[in-house]
Amino acid sequence: MVWLLLGAVPILAPVAAQAVREEEDVATTIKLRGYDCPGRVVHDLTRRSRSDGGREVEATCSNGRRFRITVDGEGRLRVTPLR
Repeated sequence: MVWLLLGAVPILAPVAAQAVREEEDVATTIKLRGYDCPGRVVHDLTRRSRSDGGREVEATCSNGRRFRITVDGEGRLRVTPLR
């Protein structure tokens, strides 16, 4: 019975190692939309739910630029630079 439990550990470990933090996900989203956001993560995340069922995230990149990422109730994503 013990060998069965030990055999399951290598299968579960890679899944945990691939977890992406929200800060990394937001930074990647900003970069994929063509904006300059150096570094792997953003900071100062502010999250809000929208009345249409979507959500908004405001974040600051390491260069000081701020962005708002909006996902509407239908799943459309928009990245907007903030001043």
